[in-house]
Amino acid sequence: MRPDLRHVSLPPRVLPGDILANLEVFAIGDVHGQADLLAGCLEVIARTPRALGTERLVVFLGDLIDRGPDSLRAIGLMMNASRLARADRVVLLPGNHEQVLLDALDGNAEPWLAIGGKAVMREVDPA
Repeated sequence: MRPDLRHVSLPPRVLPGDILANLEVFAIGDVHGQADLLAGCLEVIARTPRALGTERLVVFLGDLIDRGPDSLRAIGLMMNASRLARADRVVLLPGNHEQVLLDALDGNAEPWLAIGGKAVMREVDPA
């Protein structure tokens, strides 16, 4: 059963230090193709009140793809995260699942298929 994210709210926190004082950071990791949950996270971020004068940064900590049912939609959500989360900046830090996908594109598909790439391939070609 998936958690109900409609009533979740996050209290604003300002990072310590002069350089980071006006930066709100939201970090999202290990989505693994769970696009519905990612969409809910982005909605919660968008609803979170922004402290006056702050910049909103959303950081994806890798492993956006594989294993789950909807990696392709998760990628699309990440690509639109700035609008969906009302963020000023979005940063994607690739994880090992993205790295092995790149390796697969270079001809070494076996490791990627072994750790979840088969789920993505079923999305691309369900037959």
